[in-house]
Amino acid sequence: SVDENGDGVPDECEDCNGNGRPDGCDIDDNPMLDLNGNGIIDTCDADCDDDGIPDWGEILFGAPDVNDNGVPDECEDCDGDGTLKGDCDGNGTPDDCDLIEADPDGDGFSPADCNGNGVLDACEPEYVDCDCNGMHDDDEIAGGLVTDCNGNGVLDSCDLAAGDAVDCNDNGLPDTCDLASGFSADVNGNGVPDECEDCDGDGIPDDIEIMNGAPDLNQNGIPDSCDPDCNDNGFPDFFEIILGLVADVNGNGVPDLCEDCDGDGVLDPEEISSGQSTDLNGNGVPDDCEPDCNDNDAPDDYDIDAGTSMDVNGNGVPDECDPDCNENGVPDDVDIANGAPDANNDGIPDVCQLIADLNDDGTVGPADLAIILAAWGACPPEDCPADLDGDAVVGAADLAALLANWS
Repeated sequence: SVDENGDGVPDECEDCNGNGRPDGCDIDDNPMLDLNGNGIIDTCDADCDDDGIPDWGEILFGAPDVNDNGVPDECEDCDGDGTLKGDCDGNGTPDDCDLIEADPDGDGFSPADCNGNGVLDACEPEYVDCDCNGMHDDDEIAGGLVTDCNGNGVLDSCDLAAGDAVDCNDNGLPDTCDLASGFSADVNGNGVPDECEDCDGDGIPDDIEIMNGAPDLNQNGIPDSCDPDCNDNGFPDFFEIILGLVADVNGNGVPDLCEDCDGDGVLDPEEISSGQSTDLNGNGVPDDCEPDCNDNDAPDDYDIDAGTSMDVNGNGVPDECDPDCNENGVPDDVDIANGAPDANNDGIPDVCQLIADLNDDGTVGPADLAIILAAWGACPPEDCPADLDGDAVVGAADLAALLANWS
């Protein structure tokens, strides 16, 4: 026997396509014969439907494979009963595979088949069971087992779950039903039960109180008596800040005298004035509560202002804390701005990554080439890893980038 590749195995034992040469030699001469890089000539790969396209190729091009076992669902007997099921909803996946996919915990109950008859609910338009309890909605409503207060034929609980109704008071009924039945009042006629817009709980809707003279200086639709008043002095925080009665250095709407950024029970102003905490940048916030990426006990903005740290890209972060994949002391985005290649526009210089390694196996090879070829043509960049240059087209430039990184 001949052993062309010298691996100790007769050639006739490793020649799947029967052309008289070991498959490995064929592939070495022409890598395109093994696009998925599994060491087997593609024409010898599994092809369950005998259409001339390997199973992996069909899956790559979109054929469903619910259980990720490398066999297209159309060839699978997902429930193992020895029978290939139909595809009643026409989604390209056998119905028994749909049912298994919809039963992630494997308890035998599939929300896709609420009555458990083995037929997808989507294929039984006359069967509606929105809460998936195994009972027809019409029967539940007719038997008084559930409520359908608005008479739309849909369980109230399902209306609420789907977002088709609002239940602001959490009583399990749509607000429209509460108002229609008189359970809830709506003095201002805005369609919202009064109990849901009564901040002080006195039974009078907030806007009615404001209409009758309750102050609402910031015009937020809430009486000032309900607005935050962190120091309990009877004046809303926003009012004190606007009038300059209290400071709000960081502009977060909370008077500085009420702030305790580290949650230790000591207010920030007291920590700073007592020397318990420093405030190098004088913004009223203890330094230990501010970003300090280089851990030098000084806020990042102070480092930059003082010149102890550079911020070449002006992003407010000291350069030593910015990503610098090649450790040249220059942030990656500055390297790129200065001309360093970034073919896939991901903000990382190409020198730091193998941009054409589309299957993340650490090499650029036939499998990556297969992905490029499968995606050839127009391709939305937000969902197209094969578009290496981010121009929304998988084409010659992307192929060139792949070949340049072939390993």
